[in-house]
Amino acid sequence: MKRLVLPVLLLAMSLPAATISDTDTTADLHSGDALTFQVLTWNFGFNAARFGLPHYPTDISFSFVTAPADGDVPFSAWIQAPDGSTALPFAGALFFAPGLLSSTQYSGEVSTLSGYLHLTSVQSNAIFSTGSAILLLVDDGSDITLGLPPNTLHNDLRVSLSGGPLSVGALSAAVNLQIGVPEPSMWVPILAVLALLSTRPTRNSEL
Repeated sequence: MKRLVLPVLLLAMSLPAATISDTDTTADLHSGDALTFQVLTWNFGFNAARFGLPHYPTDISFSFVTAPADGDVPFSAWIQAPDGSTALPFAGALFFAPGLLSSTQYSGEVSTLSGYLHLTSVQSNAIFSTGSAILLLVDDGSDITLGLPPNTLHNDLRVSLSGGPLSVGALSAAVNLQIGVPEPSMWVPILAVLALLSTRPTRNSEL
């Protein structure tokens, strides 16, 4: 049975994707598309160990900045384990809010998408135990172009991890454009069923 389950699992998790290079500054999203950021979280555990604190954060917040964007386009945000086995949503629909940014590369009006999520210790272990996580920003509305040239796209995201008295910034290592992303929570029961099937003995093995 394991030989049958593995191809099904790989097919289910192989979603169409458009590569975003380290130098790309914008991305065009259609409804159902998502920017998926690889977020490095190992530095929280490294610093937590120095102070004798729990190794995994229980609070995560993010802020994604772009050139002025349509504030009526709803987004949903998810944090998930790199293998997709655990996925948690940030509460509610998220919308871009207007703001101002002054930096060495850009000064002027921007739009910002922000979210906050509290995790239990069990959820935190499931998400962050590998030293990285995936943050998904899913377009639930109309077409939209995101990015803040000349900044590269993966540098438009800021993530903060905290737990108890410790708070650290997490680095965005890479970003991809996933096309037509299903709601991440839909994969959890699928993975559970496939895992169950993979452990059931076949008729031959029972003999």
